[in-house]
Amino acid sequence: MDFVHPTAEWKALYNRHYRKMEVYRMQWRVDLKSQVVAAANFGGPVAVRKGEGLPEETIAIYTSSGVTLGSFHWTKGVICGWGWTKQENLVLILGSGEVFVYSARATTEEEPLKKFSLGPEVEKEGLIGAYVWDSGLAVMSKTYRFWAVPNLSDPSRIVEMANPALSEAPSYWTAIPPEKTVSRNVEVLVASQDTILILDEDACQDQLLSSGPFTSLAVSTSGKLIACFNKSGLLMVMTTDFNDNKIEFPTGCRVPPEQLIWCGSDTVLLYWDKVLLMVGPKKEDKTGWIKYSYEDPIHVITEVDGARILSNGYCEFLQKVPLATENIFKIGSTHPAAILYDALDHFDKKNPRADESLRTIRYELAEAVAACIEAAGYEFNITAQRTLLRAASFGKCFLDFYNPDDFVTMCKKLRVLNAVRDYKIGIPITITQCDKISPSGLVDRLMNRHDHLLAWRVCEFLDLKGQNVLVNWACAKVQSVKDPSAAKPMAKLIVRKLSKVHGISYARIASTAFKYGQQELATLLLDHEPRAADQVPLLTYMQQDELALIKAIESGDTDLVYLVLLHIQRERPPKDFFRIIRSKPVALRLQIKYCKDQDLELLKDIYYQQGDMEDLGNIAIHEAYQQDSFEGAVKKLETSVQIYGDGGKDLAPRVKQLEDEKRLLIMQRALELKLKKKFLGLSLVETILRLLVLKNEKTAAKFKSEFKVSDKRYFWIRFRALAERKDWPELQALSREKRTPPIGWKPFADVCIAADEPREAVRYIQKIPEPQVKMKLWIAIGYWREAAVIAIQLRSMRDLAYIKANCESRDTIAFIEQE
Repeated sequence: MDFVHPTAEWKALYNRHYRKMEVYRMQWRVDLKSQVVAAANFGGPVAVRKGEGLPEETIAIYTSSGVTLGSFHWTKGVICGWGWTKQENLVLILGSGEVFVYSARATTEEEPLKKFSLGPEVEKEGLIGAYVWDSGLAVMSKTYRFWAVPNLSDPSRIVEMANPALSEAPSYWTAIPPEKTVSRNVEVLVASQDTILILDEDACQDQLLSSGPFTSLAVSTSGKLIACFNKSGLLMVMTTDFNDNKIEFPTGCRVPPEQLIWCGSDTVLLYWDKVLLMVGPKKEDKTGWIKYSYEDPIHVITEVDGARILSNGYCEFLQKVPLATENIFKIGSTHPAAILYDALDHFDKKNPRADESLRTIRYELAEAVAACIEAAGYEFNITAQRTLLRAASFGKCFLDFYNPDDFVTMCKKLRVLNAVRDYKIGIPITITQCDKISPSGLVDRLMNRHDHLLAWRVCEFLDLKGQNVLVNWACAKVQSVKDPSAAKPMAKLIVRKLSKVHGISYARIASTAFKYGQQELATLLLDHEPRAADQVPLLTYMQQDELALIKAIESGDTDLVYLVLLHIQRERPPKDFFRIIRSKPVALRLQIKYCKDQDLELLKDIYYQQGDMEDLGNIAIHEAYQQDSFEGAVKKLETSVQIYGDGGKDLAPRVKQLEDEKRLLIMQRALELKLKKKFLGLSLVETILRLLVLKNEKTAAKFKSEFKVSDKRYFWIRFRALAERKDWPELQALSREKRTPPIGWKPFADVCIAADEPREAVRYIQKIPEPQVKMKLWIAIGYWREAAVIAIQLRSMRDLAYIKANCESRDTIAFIEQE
């Protein structure tokens, strides 16, 4: 486009100006007169169809420059409403209540991205209208009831609005998204008779208006204002709470406009055949307006900072002239930025007036530079951008201190914007819109359109993470594979392209491949997934259980191994499960560990499959001692004897031990019945000990003989029993049975000291041959002089010092000092 002075496109509306710029010459061959149009915001794609109410029709999707993005033949039913989401996905709502979501690149062969139903009640009533916003939708049934899906990412949450109890169809209705309402809930505005009703989940509120009926409604992009067109041709602009009437403008036309939409948030556009009327804010009780004439039919799309106008041949952008631009280019402007812009012109012409202009704004030069940079961002024309940036660069040369970050940032933004505005890409996004959706959002839109190369270059240029771009590209490549024999070449291509980039999710690519029936390709790609937590679950989903188990073991993550083991156990027959884990020792050990705590029956099966009779018998013994009844315990012990017997000669000692254990249980049961005391479950030693405590020496001796308890162990048991009974005479008699007790003298002294019987302890301490042991026992019972004598004999100055420090006897202390 050739550079024309900006003011040539301006039209005044009182103290402000509006401009309409040609952005593209359309590449399509579409007659909008015979088409229904749905266009996405932020320079998004445009969908067109005949709209004749037929169950079959062709839906074509174009960029804003008219380049074809996708096209598919629709055969699923009559469409009662459609629109675009903020992800640039096309939403189609059928009269039956079914909702289909397609990408901008949709084809006839491609399945929808998402499909869901609005519920049986909606299906029963049938739909006659729908409204779609960037994250949700609202619908009206044939009985004039309303439902909404506040968030399309959670289509299961379907909200029924309050019943307005209408007896006839409303003259118009629309919805306000939850993020733009005070209540943060969806609100539906219904024009009925002379008033407007506001519906939410809980109530229907009549605004008690009398200026209807209203044939068109439009909510501003901010959600704070609403434009209403009534049957008499009056345009009214009010706040969405209907408490403040901002504008009343008689259009002089009773015919409802084909479109009533907002241009940004400050003016309203009304389109009738060949006429586009802009109505602006009022001043001094007068409402300003601008009229634009068109020969061809047009379709207007609201944007946050203006309006996009599509016709058969052109794409234009209508907006309020930004303040920075107006300050520079307005006729007669004396703003510092305008003077700086003129100074550059004089400099280019080698006119000395350039220096004079710079001197007049030397104190406002920084402000002028900033204004030129800002104005450059609002321009679509590259020549205008370049000139404004040159003016800013020229001005900053005369500043002593200047931070160039704003200048560099604007240059980067404009380079990106100019790249996506190219007609081949066809995204006529403004800098305001780009800031609104963020550079990352712009990259996402490029990905959705499969403009992966440009998206990757934008990420590199703006230092954004671009892994998602590459993954999205790989997923698109995978979807294009139709021949199973192309799996290996495609896997090599993807790995070669992505191997040098860190953080690539091969699992996501593999998931896409599996979804489209390319299991071999999915398996090949998963081999390159570095994150086992992403790799293993997908392998199990693909029924590659054995490979998933191998990868989980290699990762060293026991949680992942358990995840796979539980999946295999749940999904596979036992034969396959045992076959898989048998050859993997790590998995087998983990499964055994898990089963010991959670599943003893499965643990038995594992041991049996391994032929591990020893551990299988151990389980039977464990279960025996868990039995509540004597008969159950004996029966389990007999089972363990049988299991050990099947284990061969190596387990023969175990068989003998279990037979003794069974005999012990039987004898304990007999004791319980005879003595009415608890014996079952005690060990042999504890059983004998309890008998001796109960003074049943004869029965205790029988147990000693039956189970061949050694004399030394039996002596110990007798010793413990007498100590527990505190039978000191009998304990003394026991110590005299042999010249030296088999357990030594010290245990006798210890039990006496523990029972606080120092006199009894003296009897045994005297007989201890080890002087060091004897000294410590003297100290324990407070016999300091005897301890001191031994310490002197041992010449242990450390022990003497300890005795002296703790002893309270003056005679003993004097004895120590004397020695």
